[in-house]
Amino acid sequence: MNIIVSGGGTGGHIYPAITIIRTIQQKVPDARFLYVGTKRGLEADIIPKEGLPFTTVDIQGFERHLTADNILRAGRAMVGVAKATRIVHKFKPDVVIGTGGYVCGPILLAASLMHIPTLIQEQNVVPGITNKILSKFVTKIAAGTEEAMKHFPADKVVFTGNPIRSEVLSAQREQGAASFGLDPKKLTVLVSGGSRGARAINLAMIGVIKTAAAHPEVQFLHVTGKRGYEPVLKGLKEAGVDLAACPHILVKPYLYNMPQAMAMADLAIFRAGATGLA
Repeated sequence: MNIIVSGGGTGGHIYPAITIIRTIQQKVPDARFLYVGTKRGLEADIIPKEGLPFTTVDIQGFERHLTADNILRAGRAMVGVAKATRIVHKFKPDVVIGTGGYVCGPILLAASLMHIPTLIQEQNVVPGITNKILSKFVTKIAAGTEEAMKHFPADKVVFTGNPIRSEVLSAQREQGAASFGLDPKKLTVLVSGGSRGARAINLAMIGVIKTAAAHPEVQFLHVTGKRGYEPVLKGLKEAGVDLAACPHILVKPYLYNMPQAMAMADLAIFRAGATGLA
């Protein structure tokens, strides 16, 4: 069985896709997978680390009003659709699965027009524009929340809940703390604004960390997102915080082992993304 999976931009689209792949691999060990993303999205970093075959199409999302940049993006979109069609022709998938992000558009559309079974998995309560458009073409829609079902054709949508990595349930506190060099016996707070970070959380955490620096009895792991990492370090330096002198405080741009971080945490403070909530 050949399966194409596509999803990109944020971890909220990518990790559900990985969970779906790993679950199918357990049930169908000889299944062959191809992951389709973009060069710009987090998937270009995450998917190769997972050891999965990966290819890209050059496409970007559109702005909500007419701009010169949108015209250029429209040109890239047409090229992207042509490449997506070639990818589908070459790999000959038995099914194509999309988990969100604009990269799903050309791949699932091409597969649908070739009468290949297609599925989109929608994590959010309010679907994005790509999945709303694709819902008119795909075979089935897996909704992560019951509230999302009203946005899709009733004869296609099925409530499934959101896919969650098995490691989230199996990771242990001691091993999680050890992987970060922290003490499993201490109260531990995990703070994350999602895969891309959240500016408001990052700004608030500068003051929190300044206070926490004097209280080593509580450990903090703050995940800033890659774009927010340097501004947070600059803010902490300006606030007089020396992280090198605070081994109980870790500030990271991104985590590849979030299940271990969650396992060691007594309190987790997250931006309310669908996958994070699940």
